Amino acid sequence: MRRATDRKKKVTITVLTPSFGLVAGIILVASAALGVIKVASGLRATTSNDSWMTGTASSDASAVAPDGHWSTAWPAAPANVPVLNNSCSAGYVTFTFDDGPDRHTLALASELKAEHVPAVFFEIGDKVTQNPGITRELVKEGFVIGDHTYNHEDMTGVKNKTKPLTSSQVRAELARAINAIVAAGAPRPTLWRPPYDDVDAQVQAIATSLGLRLVESWSNNGTIADSRDWTGASATIIKNVITGRLRDGLIVAGHDGIANTTNTIAAMPGIVQYMNGHHLCPTATVPANATGDVLSGEGSVNSGGG
Repeated sequence: MRRATDRKKKVTITVLTPSFGLVAGIILVASAALGVIKVASGLRATTSNDSWMTGTASSDASAVAPDGHWSTAWPAAPANVPVLNNSCSAGYVTFTFDDGPDRHTLALASELKAEHVPAVFFEIGDKVTQNPGITRELVKEGFVIGDHTYNHEDMTGVKNKTKPLTSSQVRAELARAINAIVAAGAPRPTLWRPPYDDVDAQVQAIATSLGLRLVESWSNNGTIADSRDWTGASATIIKNVITGRLRDGLIVAGHDGIANTTNTIAAMPGIVQYMNGHHLCPTATVPANATGDVLSGEGSVNSGGG
């Protein structure tokens, strides 16, 4: 009589006859059991290493896996943020953010919601394809989605000293981004912002033919304020840059898709407090002329981000 013990289950199997068939059956069953254990172990390992759980805006490890690379779980807004609540007698300001959707997008949007600040997010089509769930979340909460092209190419080549895109390439960059945004569940965008703010009359004509209206992130006429967050500026500097220019009709340009978005998030409470103190309110309605008078000055190229 021989005894075989399954270490996992602590079960002793008694074999009365050393039959080859019986022994083979026991080995087969044991092997299958070990195989199941190995498969289960492999599944657990895969779950713990999923890339969406690493560096996500949400620290909640129990969040449901998102529709995309980054989590779609809304992070809690910072405690005690101010809320926009004033007479609006001094006018309205439009906040815009570029280069998402990304890891900090919903953290920024969560704070904006808590502060009652609507905004326009100019999204990169390729990132939307990778993170459609974040775009859907933004739309659910009433944020406006604009076109920031598909691959963030320098269309004119002026900023990066590269070869200009052909007309067909420009059209493809804009159209592919439109398709990605719509596929993610957002309305077809009617606003666009060129990467690096590099745009000329030909590029603009193509965008117009696709139903897109130009919204620059800098200006020659003072109608658009670049927050300078792309420079790595501190939250205090970002706040001072913005509040120093706030007035009726201003467009504020920042980023939700860069590492320094955390400082933009930290700057917003001070900006909101300033607006309450000066009776300014936010709006997601972009002024009719949002070109910043850039197109009228041929050769004018933004020294900023985009």
